[in-house]
Amino acid sequence: MDVLNIKNITKYFGTFCALNDISLNVKKGEVISIIGPSGSGKSTLLRCINRIEKITSGSITIDGTAMVENVNGKAKYISEKEVRQLILKTGMVFQHFNLFPHMTALQNVIEAPIKVQKKSREEAVKVAEELLTMVGLGEKMNNYPVQLSGGQKQRAAIARALALNPLLMLFDEPTSALDPEITGAVLNVMRDPAKNNMTMLIATHEMGFAKEVSDRVIFMDNGHIVEEGTPAEIFDNPKSDRLQHFLESIIR
Repeated sequence: MDVLNIKNITKYFGTFCALNDISLNVKKGEVISIIGPSGSGKSTLLRCINRIEKITSGSITIDGTAMVENVNGKAKYISEKEVRQLILKTGMVFQHFNLFPHMTALQNVIEAPIKVQKKSREEAVKVAEELLTMVGLGEKMNNYPVQLSGGQKQRAAIARALALNPLLMLFDEPTSALDPEITGAVLNVMRDPAKNNMTMLIATHEMGFAKEVSDRVIFMDNGHIVEEGTPAEIFDNPKSDRLQHFLESIIR
């Protein structure tokens, strides 16, 4: 069964079409990287899946439940309460971390499990400590975001997303705000859930990483999916002129 099913979605910001007739199915355990130039719609697509943005038309189904359906050419969402419950099955890591500045790394990670999933503090802390240790922050648990480097903040954000034990992880260009020196550490952290059959949808500019971890790669441009295939098909044998030009510009 598909973890995620997207059918013919469009997203307009005023008169600007950010997503144009996008359809995509994601199977359980599949790792999909979304590549493309800035402004191609990668981040908007992830934000629509997580209902940070509402689509204009089309349908999105998560784990068999329709979050939004197409009714007479317009998007019709289920109730806000039902949306919130469904979105708990997804975890999202943003470009700019979005950690709560007044909370320590540990407090950031336990907040949602306690407040949203109603877990006991003891249970939440145990899981958070394990996750923060896993991402290399075992000695930084009681540090506030201002005391962490960019890479450490992003690793804390990944631990926070994993703490909800999501069915689907969404990564919105998680290394784009980091220095190249730090990027490798964050990508290493992302490799673990990928190896352990976590279902992942990753918008990224890191072509080497996408080629290494992905089961499938999607190339977007101007709000369209232009091409998709295995990493070998996309990177070694691109079919469209647009993808060929994009890859040439990256390599230069």
